[in-house]
Amino acid sequence: MEIKVFNANTKNNVFYEVDFDDTYEKISKMFSVPIDYIKNNNPGNLYKGKILFLPKTNFICYVVKPFDTLQIIANNHGTTTEDLRQKNNLENDYVFIGQKIYI
Repeated sequence: MEIKVFNANTKNNVFYEVDFDDTYEKISKMFSVPIDYIKNNNPGNLYKGKILFLPKTNFICYVVKPFDTLQIIANNHGTTTEDLRQKNNLENDYVFIGQKIYI
């Protein structure tokens, strides 16, 4: 059974049809969405024709600097540590210098 998606783009979301040369990294960069977000919201492997659900809003990529903590990053960007843990698939509040955190 084939499912067609019509008028799938909404104010806050977009549905993207995977092309034969797409990778998670390529799609992540194209939509500024963390790879883990794509995988968590679109289970299974990528294949041509697969429809992916993606948020239309761009994530900000923040690189952790010396003396940063998840709490400091959250406070500086008007969010919570819980939100950052969920967006970045973190099991705890520990971050390391050079780590990329999506906000």
